[in-house]
Amino acid sequence: DHAGKFLHDIKEDHSDEVVKDVVRVFPKALCCKNAIGEIPVQSTARDNKSVSRVPILASEAIRLKVVPEEQRGGLLLKTDGENVFQWLARLWDESDEEGCDRKVE
Repeated sequence: DHAGKFLHDIKEDHSDEVVKDVVRVFPKALCCKNAIGEIPVQSTARDNKSVSRVPILASEAIRLKVVPEEQRGGLLLKTDGENVFQWLARLWDESDEEGCDRKVE
């Protein structure tokens, strides 16, 4: 579905409001799996350019109850033996201090 593909491929120029609007209109898109079986909160966590949208996707998934409560909005779902928190812990790269500052703003 197009909304699911959009959430898997969020661009930097898509505002938080646009992301929230897509989720509001298509809440089940939060559960749409990509080719490797990830839901949007997982695929955005792997992408430095969309990682800032992880809190939005996770909180909306919790609020809308579209993933099991014990998975905390998808943050605890595992792919390749690791969850979103573990992926986020590895995002920081010492050689990219500017990128790191941009992510935590």
